[in-house]
Amino acid sequence: MESTMIDWMMLLMMLVSGGKNELLDYVPTDAYWQNRGIEKKAENMLGILKTTAKPADDATARIKDLGSNNAKIRDEAQKKLIAIGPAILGDIKPLLKSDDAEVVARAEAIIKEISASSRVLLTNRLMAIRTLGELKAKDALPALEKLQDSKDLFVADYARAAIARINDKPVVPAKPDPKALAGDVMLLPKDCGVVGQLSGVASKGMPMDKIIESFVPQNEDKGPIIEKVTKSLLKLVDKTGNVRLDAITVGVAEDLSKNSGFAIVIARGLYDAQTIKDVIKEGIPEAKAEKVDGVDVIKEGRELTFLLPSNELLIIPIIGPRSQREQLGERLVNDLVAAVKAGKGTLADNADMVKLIKSIEGSPAAWAVMKVSDAYHESQLFAPFDTITMTGQQKDDVLKLALVAQGKKADEVKAAVDYFNENLGKAQQELAQMAEQMPIFKPIAEFFAGIKAESSDSGMKVTVTGQLKDCSPLSILGTIFTGRMR
Repeated sequence: MESTMIDWMMLLMMLVSGGKNELLDYVPTDAYWQNRGIEKKAENMLGILKTTAKPADDATARIKDLGSNNAKIRDEAQKKLIAIGPAILGDIKPLLKSDDAEVVARAEAIIKEISASSRVLLTNRLMAIRTLGELKAKDALPALEKLQDSKDLFVADYARAAIARINDKPVVPAKPDPKALAGDVMLLPKDCGVVGQLSGVASKGMPMDKIIESFVPQNEDKGPIIEKVTKSLLKLVDKTGNVRLDAITVGVAEDLSKNSGFAIVIARGLYDAQTIKDVIKEGIPEAKAEKVDGVDVIKEGRELTFLLPSNELLIIPIIGPRSQREQLGERLVNDLVAAVKAGKGTLADNADMVKLIKSIEGSPAAWAVMKVSDAYHESQLFAPFDTITMTGQQKDDVLKLALVAQGKKADEVKAAVDYFNENLGKAQQELAQMAEQMPIFKPIAEFFAGIKAESSDSGMKVTVTGQLKDCSPLSILGTIFTGRMR
């Protein structure tokens, strides 16, 4: 389990702390092809793109043989179908819904066996496409143009990007559908007191070696660490294939405390759900996989639960107190599965939260709303407020954040602002020291140094503003801010 958790931590760090949202973005093509033992030349890349695997003429008969009463015929059919390779997967996947348990088991085995090898083949294709773009190989344009209609994960987007680079045109990254993002929010349950979403935040991005350098103290030798992490990253890519993270939606319980509460993370992007499912099961042997109303659910004891509804969504419910993990965890899983199937959860029944969400104007890159419940009122920072909203508007590489907290009693609001400023000063000093040792904290230190808290004339509303000049460390920001302001 330890190795798998390290893999997941690396994956998360790369996707949310480097300014890029795809795992393969962090793999330099030079290092990749050197690892594969392939010379980085256009003719080699075009050779990789040539697909020769075709379903055999007897594929249909072999598929039928998977349900034969004769075990030898079933074994032979399975062996032959695996030999065909990725081209047969489209015909095998529907068998997962068969009423014949034997057929389902063999279909799963075929998919797993082929997927392990096809992941490498697909990743090779993606990197070959990207390399052709980097090399500006005009001779590759006819082959790349044909790939713009590919149904394979990521291939069409990579082909369009490579064509743009070859033609010296700007690369327009794929963006999530606004309706899909709004739909993700409404999958949440009605007893959420905090709801937020991060999408479309981007920076120029840092190469993988620069990210590593920024995390390593300046007085340490970075070379061996970069080499080690590069090898680990390539192994991770072989395990998971490419992964894209477009948006994160979060919901937190209105009754959050030491004895109750939950958080729900909904990640939208693109990944191979079956592959990630296999990776989790392989890395966490005690994890149990099941289908709840047709949705894949993986549970690791009472600690971790993953819902994999599709190649675009990954949902992780997190239960706070151990005493509630079994009962509340089961309820959340059932509620989320029902929400996925219906296309909406019960958040729409919470009129106050819906009103707050609708108060967010435009399409900010980041936003969050809080209805300050009795549980949150116990915090000195939140005590005088009824509602809090936050928006983050991005222009170029700068994210402008604005938080508005609305209260009723001016004296209590002033006390909260004084408490905020006191802790802000401590955070500013600590971050300045950290930034001297690790450059990754410099943009955050600068952000905290520029934060301003202002009260309205009535004294009942507070506005906190700040600018994050490099969005790449955005994920660290929330952790530090929450930790210091509790």
